[in-house]
Amino acid sequence: TEGIKGEDFTWEAFQKFLDSLSLRPEIQSIFEDSGSKRKPFISLDQLMDFINQKQRDSRLNEVLYPPLKREQVRQIMEKYESNAGQLDRDQISLLGFTRYLGGEENTIVPPERLDLIDDMTQPLAHYFINSSHNTYLTGNRAPPPLHTSQ
Repeated sequence: TEGIKGEDFTWEAFQKFLDSLSLRPEIQSIFEDSGSKRKPFISLDQLMDFINQKQRDSRLNEVLYPPLKREQVRQIMEKYESNAGQLDRDQISLLGFTRYLGGEENTIVPPERLDLIDDMTQPLAHYFINSSHNTYLTGNRAPPPLHTSQ
């Protein structure tokens, strides 16, 4: 049988394998729209604009949730960009950008909610399920009476 030896399957090898599986054309399009113009990178300023202008919810209170500053964006780049040369030039590659979009800063569930544990050991029928089935409909939903005399 062919395979990879356990000692050869390092975290870096796994990350490279995962990266090859997760290439997505829509992320490439977002990357280009953010300023890459077909270059293999965007600058720190372009990433900061993307985060603060495109990703950030404009309804947020800027005092409580201020836009990210250069230093904060640089920390994000250091976390997700594996190419030291690009980091030295304040750039992030498409791969680093893709990792950022899939990273913990972009989760659906806020990190502070992940620590809340509910008892989910019972059968599904034991839980109340809040459903909105047909709640948007108005008026009588019963079908009209049938007339058999015709």
